[in-house]
Amino acid sequence: MNDPFRKQRSRNKPYARRWLGAAVFGLPLPATVLAETHFVPYVGTQFEYNSNVFSLSSPEQAVTANGDSDRSDTIKRYMAGATASYLWGRQQIDAAIDGSIFDYTRFDKLDHKEYGLDGGYSWKLLDNMDGSLHYKQTGTMTPFADVGGTQFELQTQHTGDGTFNINVLPEWRLETGADITQTKSPRIGAPNYEARDTSGRLATLYLGFSGITAGIRAQYDFNQFRGADTAAQGAEPQYHQETIDLTLNSKIDGLSNFASDFGYTQRRSDGPTADTVSGVNGNLEYVRMFSVKTRFEINLYRRVTATNVAGSFTSIDTGFSTSLTWLPTPKITTSVIYTFENDKFQSLNDPTIASTPDRKDSFQDTRGTLDYQILRWLIINTYVEYQDRQSNFEIDGYNTIITGIGLRATFN
Repeated sequence: MNDPFRKQRSRNKPYARRWLGAAVFGLPLPATVLAETHFVPYVGTQFEYNSNVFSLSSPEQAVTANGDSDRSDTIKRYMAGATASYLWGRQQIDAAIDGSIFDYTRFDKLDHKEYGLDGGYSWKLLDNMDGSLHYKQTGTMTPFADVGGTQFELQTQHTGDGTFNINVLPEWRLETGADITQTKSPRIGAPNYEARDTSGRLATLYLGFSGITAGIRAQYDFNQFRGADTAAQGAEPQYHQETIDLTLNSKIDGLSNFASDFGYTQRRSDGPTADTVSGVNGNLEYVRMFSVKTRFEINLYRRVTATNVAGSFTSIDTGFSTSLTWLPTPKITTSVIYTFENDKFQSLNDPTIASTPDRKDSFQDTRGTLDYQILRWLIINTYVEYQDRQSNFEIDGYNTIITGIGLRATFN
């Protein structure tokens, strides 16, 4: 969805002041302020094999759900879309649109269409202020691994966010941001399920060390769940979450980058469930460019997050991911990505229902890709993926193999 990053032209401060007023008040800008426009439409097709479409634990469960022990299918996907960007001085507008048609060979009840809309505006004022506005909307199939069952449902999500940042002193920077995400995700027993997350964040960063940025960040989240499949009749759980982190980012040399945050999170609910979860959270990321052709990345994390899985609205996720990307030739790109994660879903503390044990999952995902640029405007991509989830609730475990090949043509 996003265009590759393009460095904006730098402007000196006197010149920026001269045309700023015109930009703010809608007046014509000087002719020397050049604009750049990029528009890239594309079309593509993809053929995929999935050994376990519904993420079911066993052939016996498949017989119960579909009357057939076979869980596999082949899927054809047809897609089209476009990306656009408009760079005007220190301002940039980006937009993207895409649509896909999915055609299942065996489980044709899953035939559907998906779409995505994405737009953003970023700006920079003088030498010490910048910000952005962004909106995204998607319509995708509700993932069976999260909701269970074999019934097709379309999930829609709307996300809007904004940032405002200012360098208050040469060595100090203040960053602020807010976002709202609304997800409508029908599921068995909850056809009107909707989740809304509203958050705000504030960070103070010190820039005085060469190649190092350090600071403190605070974030507040408010989660609302409506129409959820809770045993408490009419309950609409609401959660407040506060997080405070110490952050450190460092460019060790021209080829390495290190980023980390470490802090504490508390999550509590309103209403009859009175759930409270708190604990240490953190993220550690290391990126190394061994050469212009080879990139290595590893990320370790622990986080408290909102969810609606297994009748829970809170999960504690601990895991790591690592990837290796290699370009043997200018036209070939290969990558291997591995993820491991332990998830603990907190059971509801609801006096109106019987107590149930916390669900605990261990999830692994291994994915390999190979892309070949046949022509300047034509790319073929292949991939193979293996997923495995083990759970103390045996019926929620599954494994699957996914492999596919696709062709994409761009016109610019």
